[in-house]
Amino acid sequence: MILIHDYFNSGFPGVKKAVDEFCQKHNIFAIPIGDDISIAVCKTMSLMICIILQNVP
Repeated sequence: MILIHDYFNSGFPGVKKAVDEFCQKHNIFAIPIGDDISIAVCKTMSLMICIILQNVP
């Protein structure tokens, strides 16, 4: 898993573009982590599901 800061920051549009291109090329999943600016990227969907379920109240 990789955490990426500034993904949703309009002041750094290259971050989102680079991450999107990398994820698409390598079939990697991305999900917002709840701070309105960052995402986590992960190679397997099962790990992403575990992360999501841990954050459900």
